[in-house]
Amino acid sequence: MKSNEYDVIVVGLGCIGLSTTYYLSSKGYKVLGLEQNPSSGYLGTGCFGETRPWHYMNTDIRYVSMFAESMHLWRRIEKSSKTKLLD
Repeated sequence: MKSNEYDVIVVGLGCIGLSTTYYLSSKGYKVLGLEQNPSSGYLGTGCFGETRPWHYMNTDIRYVSMFAESMHLWRRIEKSSKTKLLD
């Protein structure tokens, strides 16, 4: 991989990382997403199962804001793909 092949590299593909990857690629950026686990949402990631509500209880308002925006982007992904992804 050459460093000039991508405009942005996103490390971590939890809720925020995946929505960031989607948003940037929809704007025409060449994006590479990296995840250490076999798939996003895998046990041990920051966005696994029942840990999702924790993000709204985080004391860092910047993180809560990013998570809320990522949920908005997930809804856009659902609409454009015509696939239900979230409950």
